[in-house]
Amino acid sequence: MNDAVHIVSVPKWGMEMTEGEIVEWHVAEGDTVKAGDPIVEIETAKIVNSLAAHHAGIVRRILVNVGSILKVGSPIAVIAAANISEEDIDHALGAAANGVAPEQPSAVEHEVIETAREVPYQRSGERARATVIASRLATRLGIELDGIIPSGRNERINKSDVERAASARGLNPTAVIPQRQASAAPRDDSMVKASPVARRLAASLGINLHDCRATGRGGRVSKADVETLNLRMTRASGTTQENIVQSASAALADTSVTEEPLSGMRKSIARRLQTSKQQSPHFRVQTTVCVDELMALRQSLNTEGSCRVSLNDCIIKATACSLRTHPELNCQFDGDLLRRSASADIAIAVATDGGLLTPIIRGAHSLSLREIAARAQDLAEQARLGQLTPHDYQGGTFSISNLGMYGIDCFDAIINPPHVAILAVGAAQRQFLPGDNDEPVLRNVLRLTLSCDHRVIDGALAAQFMASLKGFIETPAMMLA
Repeated sequence: MNDAVHIVSVPKWGMEMTEGEIVEWHVAEGDTVKAGDPIVEIETAKIVNSLAAHHAGIVRRILVNVGSILKVGSPIAVIAAANISEEDIDHALGAAANGVAPEQPSAVEHEVIETAREVPYQRSGERARATVIASRLATRLGIELDGIIPSGRNERINKSDVERAASARGLNPTAVIPQRQASAAPRDDSMVKASPVARRLAASLGINLHDCRATGRGGRVSKADVETLNLRMTRASGTTQENIVQSASAALADTSVTEEPLSGMRKSIARRLQTSKQQSPHFRVQTTVCVDELMALRQSLNTEGSCRVSLNDCIIKATACSLRTHPELNCQFDGDLLRRSASADIAIAVATDGGLLTPIIRGAHSLSLREIAARAQDLAEQARLGQLTPHDYQGGTFSISNLGMYGIDCFDAIINPPHVAILAVGAAQRQFLPGDNDEPVLRNVLRLTLSCDHRVIDGALAAQFMASLKGFIETPAMMLA
């Protein structure tokens, strides 16, 4: 610990990040922290990450509340030694706000961390690496993480690891329900992430948000979480279902209409897609492809090996091969400059609770189908857990969006800037098609729709690309050669 005043600021996680939302504080004023300790969770347009302390000291001030949306570089907390006076902290904050270097003895340092740090979980004097969700669940269950074998990314303990450990100890993670105790001192739940409706309902029912499971968007406690806990606790005390419904209805009598601001992620998605729709003159071409041979190849690959290859993985590979044949579509365009790439870096659309993310499979043309499958599964899991790094989702040269798993036949996708095209993939369906002798033959077919930026791609080029893609899909041996 030194005598400097360390001003913790909103970091810049990636070139596209301009602001962040304070999701949860891990510390309170007066807490002592070490370098590397997680201090706050910040939600960006793409991910939720923990910001770690860059210096040791005492959390002297927390400057913003949960829910605040701030520009990159905005001060959010102050870490300093106990012997630093309040006047020195005021002087340091004022100087930082005016862009003036303060005089000694207060050396001001901004903690703008460029990369996300892992969340350490303290147990038995040792430090085990664990996700935030896993740490919370372990604390609730009273499980020590020292002996748990991690299976998460970068050897971190994840929620599934904790649940397996709980089951081995005869615990049910969903059955740990605290009972109401009127005499117990209530815990402050003002810092618990919760929707406005859930917070009002919990207050009216006398429920502490710490006791609720958080299944809402971004790990927030939802209205359903509060109602579920109230139902289970009230059943234990003998109250009827009718009373529960009446109490919940009375508590929310004035909340039939609610207002909730967009998250940073949703605002970023809205801004980017609106710009794309307004500035990129979209046109679309469609084709129907037979996937019988592709499905047979997939089935053959999945008879051995632990990594399952999906139909979408095969389409990614076929698209990468087609992009190598038609590099005019494998590029970025910013309105003035066209950047062509020799590598097929394909962004795949992943739906998360917070919105759509597009992590990138880089060099897809050089990967095998099993390698693409493994990379796609890893990126999708990281996206849903909020663990993507900027490198995972920034850049790319082409996008694929597949809604076939939801039963959608075909759809139009909006181009993901700065890409110049995006492929929309529908569901595989059984249809009768003419055979070699014009007899009807039952085939597996799916619809592909290519959205193009007409400033860069003409109709003929788009048609040639789709014809090439159709060839790779219907004759998959071509893309394995």
